[in-house]
Amino acid sequence: MGKETLAFNEQFYRKETSSIDKVIENDLVSYLGEYRFQVPTYDYRMGLQGNKLTDPNTGELMAQKAKKTIFQRQLKGLKSGREEAELIGLLRLEQKLLENPFGTAVWLSPKGLEEEGYGDYGFAYVGKRDKDGIALTAVRLNGSTLNQFNEVKRVLNIEGSEFKTAEDFLANPWVIKKPADNVKEIIKKQFDAKDNGAGDKLERAKNIFAGHFKDFVEIVKHGSEEAIKKARNVIENLVIEFIRNGEENTRENIVFLSNFRAPVLGAAMEMKEYNKQPEVVMGSCGASGKTESSNLSFLKSSYTSTSSLDSDEFGSLVFKCPACGVINVRPRGELLSACQHCNSSEVMCE
Repeated sequence: MGKETLAFNEQFYRKETSSIDKVIENDLVSYLGEYRFQVPTYDYRMGLQGNKLTDPNTGELMAQKAKKTIFQRQLKGLKSGREEAELIGLLRLEQKLLENPFGTAVWLSPKGLEEEGYGDYGFAYVGKRDKDGIALTAVRLNGSTLNQFNEVKRVLNIEGSEFKTAEDFLANPWVIKKPADNVKEIIKKQFDAKDNGAGDKLERAKNIFAGHFKDFVEIVKHGSEEAIKKARNVIENLVIEFIRNGEENTRENIVFLSNFRAPVLGAAMEMKEYNKQPEVVMGSCGASGKTESSNLSFLKSSYTSTSSLDSDEFGSLVFKCPACGVINVRPRGELLSACQHCNSSEVMCE
């Protein structure tokens, strides 16, 4: 739900982990699905560690990811009201799932303000807990209003007065007794949400561009900033061509290789029509890293930016504790005497 949500901040990924490849590829596909294909539904998973929700790829607590997003936005002087409401909602959802483990989770995310860069759509998340965590389906709600979200609240027999802001909904997910499929149908009917076939087209694109995605992963992990920017522009522009003309017209011979698989980059990365800034769509600045989304921010990458914007005279404001391995975020101009998570003094050298 913030600028970090779908932005390709490459430094997020420069961290050794067995799941890094999947995390990068998932983020890329999710970005393309939301902004370029505008898929009507998208599936997510969260894991469980005791009664705490976790990132299924890394095992990181979702609450910790949400806190890092808040810290990052505050460090950059950005508003964090939506993200703070998300964190409250996440903690409440954990408690509600503990109290009603067999219920259906419903979490509504109205759109943000257009003047802050958000697109004209929100999301509804509906899911069930299982032995491995919780499976959520995000339903895209185009042109949605707070009145419509409140009507869903009424139809689902949720007690309480009408909510006045998007943050009210974000801070108050529900776990109810209605079957998940019924809830999704109620929501789709209220918002007149229809299947536009974009999901099938995204799946075809994933097959066609599978090699591109894998090469992008390698470039993000090891390439220069220039190579990463060029690669993501190429992918997005190829996808735009695919969407407009269909896969039958997409140039099958356009592929690219990272510097680590071949001595030179492939043809597409050297072609001007692809090596350019992708066109802007509502709520997106192409691959510029300035995207605002009404999607839940902590469902995306758990890797925290360590760019020059997040440093001061002492070094990076964001770093991993040598003892416990969890990310710390220190105040600008100050040093930490102990880890914010395990209290180890080993962070003092940071």
